[in-house]
Amino acid sequence: MMSSRHDARAPNASGRFVWARAALLAVLVGTWGCASGGPPAGVEAPEPAFPEPVLEPGRIAPAAEARAAELVAEAEAALQRGDAEAAAAAAREVVEEHAAAPVSGRALWLLARATRSAGNLREADAHAQRYARLLAPGDPRLVEVRLLQGSALLVAGQGEAAVRRLLALPEDAPDESVREAVGLVRGAAAMLDEAVLATLADELAPDHPYRPVLLAARARLLYNAGDEPGARAAAEAALGSGAEPPEAAVARGILDGRVDSTLGLTGPRALLGGLLPAGGSPALRQYASLVEEGLRAAMTTSRVTGVLDLQVADGGGDPSASAAGLTDLASAGAVGVVGPLQPGTFEAAAAARPSPIPMISPTSPSVPAGARHVYTLLGPDAGAARELARWAVGAGLRRVVVVHSLDPVSRLEAAAFGRAFRDAGGAVLRALSYAPGSTSFADMIATAGRLRPDAVVLPVPAEDVEILAPQITFFGLDTLGIHVLGTGAWTDDEVRRSVTARHLDGVVAASPEAPGTSPSAGYARFVEAYESTHRKTLRSPVPALGYDAAALLLEALATGARSPDDVARALEDMEPFQGATGVLSVEDGRIVREHHVVCLRAGELLPVSQGDAPRVVDRRASPDPTGLRPVPTGLPFVRVCPGQPAPLDGVPLGADTLPTVPSDRSRSRS
Repeated sequence: MMSSRHDARAPNASGRFVWARAALLAVLVGTWGCASGGPPAGVEAPEPAFPEPVLEPGRIAPAAEARAAELVAEAEAALQRGDAEAAAAAAREVVEEHAAAPVSGRALWLLARATRSAGNLREADAHAQRYARLLAPGDPRLVEVRLLQGSALLVAGQGEAAVRRLLALPEDAPDESVREAVGLVRGAAAMLDEAVLATLADELAPDHPYRPVLLAARARLLYNAGDEPGARAAAEAALGSGAEPPEAAVARGILDGRVDSTLGLTGPRALLGGLLPAGGSPALRQYASLVEEGLRAAMTTSRVTGVLDLQVADGGGDPSASAAGLTDLASAGAVGVVGPLQPGTFEAAAAARPSPIPMISPTSPSVPAGARHVYTLLGPDAGAARELARWAVGAGLRRVVVVHSLDPVSRLEAAAFGRAFRDAGGAVLRALSYAPGSTSFADMIATAGRLRPDAVVLPVPAEDVEILAPQITFFGLDTLGIHVLGTGAWTDDEVRRSVTARHLDGVVAASPEAPGTSPSAGYARFVEAYESTHRKTLRSPVPALGYDAAALLLEALATGARSPDDVARALEDMEPFQGATGVLSVEDGRIVREHHVVCLRAGELLPVSQGDAPRVVDRRASPDPTGLRPVPTGLPFVRVCPGQPAPLDGVPLGADTLPTVPSDRSRSRS
């Protein structure tokens, strides 16, 4: 028995989060296009208790009546084979042109079903409502009509309107139809805000089957918003109204104070921690203050449901203070921590965790060995080297020499490039290494020239680029037609400011910075959040690190994760995230960035497509009759990025234009 206290009001949809979208779609899988069969041939059908309605009373010519019957048959056949558009067209012709035909009411119902199947949801509801008004009270067809209306409005995002249509379901509807209606109400309830849910529930009798669904949905909203007393009252009312699964599980979960993402119970509170030094040197304090500004800006962009708090503890400037600060955050219930900033304090804090709370350092160059769920934004990232290797093979470069520092990051990038390059079919002719702090690279450049590779690959630190790049120009690798490839250090802002452009032009590198002058969408969001939060202009790149560290943890919390293990799992499973410092993801326990292959020209980063490569251009004038060449203005050889014009009088280097070199440099390539 279904009953309500008040008449249905005019629809007033109010959207909300749709945590149960998968369940909703499962409810709506039913087909509205199945045609009903008639009596067996030769058997006269009995007079129906509820005859088919006619849209308009009146006389109709036999030919028009026959045409209407033919169109209805066409509409039913089209709907049966899944052609909703054809079914709607045939049924619409009957409704509009033959309204007095005996089959006109049936045509209207076919039109409602066809437009529903075609996705014209509000139109379907309107046709169904017109058809319902033609049916007598008690007509069993009203059950299917109300279910169609509820389904159509639900898919259209009109949650409250869907519930009110379903309130008109006949009281004697079969149990199976009532269960279907309850499922539709469940989907609608996930769209509605707390006030609308309360209003709808109050309109229903205590034993109405929709009431526990609406009360449980309201209890969940209150629980996730941190209103524990209100949530408990609504949960108890849902159980008192006879809640069945899954509403009963939601209500009991709330009364037990549980967090269960499968039930949409994300918890009344999530605490994010910051572990930053309040003491130490003035420079360290200023740096920490900038990181915290970014962290607080990220909090304003959170998609976390329920109550989200931030607690910043003093990480001090030494390991013991950092460990004490972490202990305080753990005791307060932090499920993720931004900081510390330095390797020593990072290691001490990680060791002090009573459970493996995820920690993201914005600035540490390394993570504590063997520690679980610890990450850093500035750690080694082999993504640039791998992306560069993929591009190189695609551009037809098959033989390379790698020159790298014995610095750990440089070694990691060199090894990653070598593996990816070989896996793609390339050959590393030689890997040449040098000690950090080296200033002369003449021998290595000469060795690379003698091996005559397609390219020399330089995954080196930014400080070494400033020394290496001019020497590559001076010793003339470009005169041999050898390409120069690098990783992210070559695109560093400071490198591009301090190194003369002619030493960088034509270098191909992989960088987390996308080519072009416009900031990325992630960076633009960060700037907007920062400046609106702090009401001042952003003048430092440091807050971006605090923003991204916090934003990654907030994205994990937005999945409903509330335990340290769940937050870490959400980080590992996260789709690439557009942050302020690049497109971020977690791979094998490391935060990595998406990289773009670019070509440097006049300090700018130009995009490089797969298969494209720079070319080396000979700018020397042709010899005169005596065999002498005029001295060129500027460099005799220049590297030119793909798609860019060659300098005036420039000729791309080919086999016939390569300069003369000693015999050991001109050996045939295998």
